[in-house]
Amino acid sequence: MHHMDDFNVAGPAESSVALHTITSLPLDPQFPLFQHYPAMKLGVRESVAFFVQLLVPRAQEILACEPDDREWVVTVPPLFAIPAAANLLAREICRELGGARGSRRAPRLVELRYAAPNPVTCHLEARASDYSRASVADRVKSRHQLYEGRAGVVVDPEVFRDRAVLFINDINVTGTQQHFMRRALTPARPASLHWLHVLQVDPVLGRSNPEVEYALNHLRFASFEEFAEVVVSPGIEHTARCVDRLFQHDLAVLEPVFRTMGAERAKPLLEGAAEEGRWRGLGADYQTRIAVLADRITQR
Repeated sequence: MHHMDDFNVAGPAESSVALHTITSLPLDPQFPLFQHYPAMKLGVRESVAFFVQLLVPRAQEILACEPDDREWVVTVPPLFAIPAAANLLAREICRELGGARGSRRAPRLVELRYAAPNPVTCHLEARASDYSRASVADRVKSRHQLYEGRAGVVVDPEVFRDRAVLFINDINVTGTQQHFMRRALTPARPASLHWLHVLQVDPVLGRSNPEVEYALNHLRFASFEEFAEVVVSPGIEHTARCVDRLFQHDLAVLEPVFRTMGAERAKPLLEGAAEEGRWRGLGADYQTRIAVLADRITQR
């Protein structure tokens, strides 16, 4: 069994900022950040924009801590094919930072990818929602396999060397993702590494209650009917978490959802699900559902 302390290595200077730190339970569903969080995780543009407007000033403060001529790279947790909420946040934040006036160079967005899924990574990532309920030990095992196993994370040292790195993510619960991102980036020798999260959990609370992440994701849209209404809405860019949750349901309930969505929007979602690859670990039944839906939805 791997423990995060087993992987301690010297790294660049760091800073860490979050919009809010969760220090106690239960969660207050009326807290404004919590109200928008589940929708943001699914890719609802209004909620993504809500957090972007809060994160941009924090990002500007971080950039101001480095010399004006420092080159910046913005990155997020690796993806297979479909963007996560962190990707949507980072894209918009970079757009805002690039449009701001001043002598500072616009940061470069670099979206890291896992290598092509193999049976190990498919098994580990077949149910992305499980990670939000996983124990600390299981999180470490999962991230170790994904970041440092046969799949690995593709990091081009030339992109990060001597540059300041701004890592954007939606939440830091146990520090596992952050730890393995640090492990992946440190050999590239960045000048500094800055973490910017929407939410963070007090370390003691996060390690004793890592399932708080799952609770946050489901504070809203808990029922399939509520979730389906969001999925078919025009104001959404479906994230990997959204697609993962969608395909946990049977074909009988999925087909009406996709027909309501319409072929023009359903087709790219289905193509993205097939390209994602990691859900092959769910077996033939899952692949069959994608194929049947793609066939039926595109029929005239």
